[in-house]
Amino acid sequence: MAHLLECTDLTMRFGGLVALNALEMHVDAGETVGLVGPNGSGKTTFFNVVTGIYRASAGRVVVDGRDITGASPQEVCRAGVTRTFQRSHRLRQHHGRQPYAPQPRFHAQHLPEKGLSRRVRRLP
Repeated sequence: MAHLLECTDLTMRFGGLVALNALEMHVDAGETVGLVGPNGSGKTTFFNVVTGIYRASAGRVVVDGRDITGASPQEVCRAGVTRTFQRSHRLRQHHGRQPYAPQPRFHAQHLPEKGLSRRVRRLP
């Protein structure tokens, strides 16, 4: 049975800096795995390579038997792999007695008059 995620000899170089050095790992269906390490140890680089944001310098990434090495983020997403980004926000003029709802980072009137803009404006 194929691993759900398998990385073989995964390497990522930024000039002379090696962020991932021949990483070998796999995750099987049903497993919960954590990735820990100090700042600068390559954790974010690993996720960027797996999700197609960075193209690995060497090695392979296989998801559920499908080789996604070098695939675009859109192709990786179609293969079933995606990610979220952690964002920190400072709460202005907020105290614990008020409900908090994060505000959108863009407004429909600032988008070009094409597809997405019209769809956003139709939202309630």
